[in-house]
Parts: sequence; C-alpha cells; structure tokens
Amino acid sequence: MAAHVRVVEVPDADRRELQRRVRDKGALARVVERARIVLLAAERVPGKQIAAMVGCAEPTVVTWRGRYAERGLAGLEDLPRPGKPAQLPEELRDRVLELTLTEPPERYGATHWSSRLLATALAGEGTPISHATIARIWHRFGVQPWRAQTFKFSTDPPPSPADAAGSQIRDIVGLCGALRR
Repeated sequence: MAAHVRVVEVPDADRRELQRRVRDKGALARVVERARIVLLAAERVPGKQIAAMVGCAEPTVVTWRGRYAERGLAGLEDLPRPGKPAQLPEELRDRVLELTLTEPPERYGATHWSSRLLATALAGEGTPISHATIARIWHRFGVQPWRAQTFKFSTDPPPSPADAAGSQIRDIVGLCGALRR
C-alpha cells in the first residue's frame, strides 16, 4: 500500500530561497528544518520519511507543509506569541542610559559601568532593577560602556602637582617604545 503524499507546489523563486536558507551557515536550526521539510515535500517524499530525514516528529512535518501550502514563505515564519510584552517605564530606561554615560563613583573602583554594578548603584538610589534588564536596555540602544572608543575613566590616583603628567606620559611612551622593538 502506497503512502499518502500531500503535494506541495514550490515555485522556482521560493525553491531558490528555501535552498539558500538550507545552505546558510548562520541560519537558525528551526529555519533550516522548515526549509528542508518544504523542499522534501515538493519532491513528493512522504511525511514519515521527511520526519526521519529531517529528525523531527511527523506532526511537525504536517504543520510546516500545511503552513507553506496556505501562506507560502511567510507561513514558515514564527507566529506572534500570546501575551503582552513587559513594559519598562520610560523614566527608568532614561535613568539607566543617563547613568551609563557618566563615570562610576570612585567607591566602585571601576573605569566603566557593568550591568551588575549599575544595578547595584540604582538599588542604592531606591530603584531596584535587574542587571539583565540593564543589559537589554543597552542592547536595544547599542550602548557598550565596556568598549569606550575614545577614553576610559582612569582609576589611577592623580599625579602630584610637581610631576603632573610626567610619570604617566613616560609610562605610556615607554610602553609604546617597548612595543616597537
């Protein structure tokens, strides 16, 4: 008895896009899996066989084959998840960004803020916030305080007035000279 095969028609443009997704080394595994399922279905491979070849359950094959048949490539995208996304008050977000762009107090002995250090400082102000939330804010706005491109705040003690910049400059020049050798 022959296995029932649901026919999935894949236009050439879609086939090229699906093949690109399968070959893409940086693609998410779920994207590759969905593309492989549709390509195998287009070759009239039975669902059980597709599941075995791709390494998934047969209902997964049925789902993605059906979604592609109904909506094309757009059907292979994740559907929106239920629930309301968490809302962060704008004032708190602005405070995190404002503090991030300032020098940490000397008592912390740091050249820049870390998410944990900033969370500690904000908790001290009576504003509890997790370091993970701070990291998400930084990520969303592209802030990377650990990668200051122009300078970092120095934690070295200030030089004495008599030797204001002399010793630090000699240290830097000496280091640069040693690197050239």
